[in-house]
Amino acid sequence: MSELYSEYWPTLKEVRELAERFRRYRPTTIREILSCWADRRPIEAPLSMIKDLFVGTGSLGGTMDLVLSHLSDRDWRGFIARIVGEYGSGKTQLGRLLLRAIREEGEAEPRFVTLDPLTDVRDLLVEKLDVEGPVVLIIDEVDQLLRDLERGRREKLEDLADVVRWVTEGHGSPPRGSVILLLSKRAQEALMSDRALANRLLERSRMFKLSMSDEERERAGVEAAKKILALWMAYSPEYASLIERIFPALYPLMEKVAKDLALTREIGGIVKNLVDLSEEVLRSVREDATLLSRVEEGSVVEEMVREFLTREMRSFPFKVRLGDEVRDYIAVFSPERLSAQGAVSDGQFLVWTYDANAGRKGDVLVGRVAVEIKFGDYWVRGRDQIIRLLENPLLVISVTDADLEEMAEVEAEMRRGGRPFALLTADPDLFRVAYLLEGERALTFLRERGNFERDMPEVLSQLMVPAAVRQVKSEGLSEDKLLRQAASSILSSLIRELKRAKTSKRINTLINAIVASMDSVYAGAGTNPPAMGSGTINMIIRVLIREGLGRLSESGKSLMLNREARLILEEIERDDKRRRDVELVIYDILSRSREVPTV
Repeated sequence: MSELYSEYWPTLKEVRELAERFRRYRPTTIREILSCWADRRPIEAPLSMIKDLFVGTGSLGGTMDLVLSHLSDRDWRGFIARIVGEYGSGKTQLGRLLLRAIREEGEAEPRFVTLDPLTDVRDLLVEKLDVEGPVVLIIDEVDQLLRDLERGRREKLEDLADVVRWVTEGHGSPPRGSVILLLSKRAQEALMSDRALANRLLERSRMFKLSMSDEERERAGVEAAKKILALWMAYSPEYASLIERIFPALYPLMEKVAKDLALTREIGGIVKNLVDLSEEVLRSVREDATLLSRVEEGSVVEEMVREFLTREMRSFPFKVRLGDEVRDYIAVFSPERLSAQGAVSDGQFLVWTYDANAGRKGDVLVGRVAVEIKFGDYWVRGRDQIIRLLENPLLVISVTDADLEEMAEVEAEMRRGGRPFALLTADPDLFRVAYLLEGERALTFLRERGNFERDMPEVLSQLMVPAAVRQVKSEGLSEDKLLRQAASSILSSLIRELKRAKTSKRINTLINAIVASMDSVYAGAGTNPPAMGSGTINMIIRVLIREGLGRLSESGKSLMLNREARLILEEIERDDKRRRDVELVIYDILSRSREVPTV
């Protein structure tokens, strides 16, 4: 325990200092701040307090100063600003910051307007203009009017454009004031696609992008984790004492969650998730909770995984996609161990056929999957037991801090030659926190906060490809159909590898995944796969690049992923038609590159 505390002592000291600063706020104020973050609402507080509390203020503060400078230079009249950002990037909060800042300047009267499709837009805006001197309209939720535009109804947006021009154009006399439009990227694109509205609303405006890079979001997320814990400590002495006690377990998990979410979420979503996580843990910690020592972690965590599988993940359906066919199965966990060549597993999944429409288990036992639970990555260096267990399909659940890219390479390497092997990694910090929680809540926490429900169907689908191919073969399997199934399996493996990547994926890992997927399909068909040349594999990887799923690094050894690539990846997963289109491209590459042996 002393080792854990010494590792995180500097961070705990920093959080303590923040908490001391935040104690000048009333507990009710602190609770409202946390509620605003959890509900993704702007904080209604004095400007000085918001600047003290809000994370990512570098981006917000810089944008706010630029907008205020342009307004002041024009005497608060005749200026149109459009602040563009994704959902959760802080547009509404920035609007509220500008409202207070303009009010404190005292040179103009600011008015914040939230648009509503059920309200007359013209009347709503005009009633805000009943002021002496210049007015600054801050207009939020333009997105609410986009549905009308999609239906070919432009009246409300025309009214918005009319009022904006009326406020900002003088026509022989000074303009009434200025306008600040808070727009999502989607709203801006919709307005730009309509030439008339673009000319009237956007042609005279100045755009300010409210966005963060992955690195900036990550830094802001880590800052949020510290400030949220400091706020809880300032909120009550009980929470302060509790956080001190469990800090070496709770903070590392929050930090990792922040970094992971920074890859796909805007800062608003990151902060919400961290508030929810911290509150969930603080309310569920058992009274006698103590941190695990390094010595006892392994056995305790492995037993927790077994209990979790037995009670929370006992059965679940999954699908195996093979070209245009989808096979439905259900996996049922049993703590009964499987023996093979002198090695014994920690448990097994029994895989049955499944009627997805009726939600009923079938009568056919398709196979058994051995389950081996490992704490740490020591097993990578000595794989004798793992290899002996490969008499059956094998799932290794590795609770490890090891580099996930290296673990992915281990999995791809183990799968070569058609070996029925899959690896599911889990975060040790998740289990360190779960261990502190009350009995039932600990298992629920693992299910809700872990990656088991998301990843388990994927790894079992990968393991059961040979069995699914054998089923298809018994019903009649042509050479062409086998190749379609190989293309489908290859894409599934590549999607899984890219989902596990943070900023890059080694090309060698992708090559291994392609070859292993081919091996797996042909193993199910009972034949050897055709050899794939480097040209064929390179063409498949180039398909990923053409689809926007990454770009080749300068060295050519990695595929670099950014936020857009990860969003495209999610889109391909959701959209069956787009997925099939990519599968067809891979199938075409395979079919043009070799002669397929007779099955």
